[in-house]
Amino acid sequence: MNPEQVLKYFYEKYTLKQLRFLFWNWLDAGISNEGVGYDEGIERSFLLLLYEHIYCLVEAAYNLNVNATRS
Repeated sequence: MNPEQVLKYFYEKYTLKQLRFLFWNWLDAGISNEGVGYDEGIERSFLLLLYEHIYCLVEAAYNLNVNATRS
């Protein structure tokens, strides 16, 4: 119901540096381990693209949160 509060709470728990590290570990686990559902090259490519898109959303939300906090 309150997206600003969600962002505030989220970024009180995680820094961008922590999120980059956690997302990268998540991606690495999905790509490098067998039998996790990303066995084909195209599936791994999709996972890389999804990672980039999600992280762009995280950065955008971070900037929105910073701007809202300054106001």
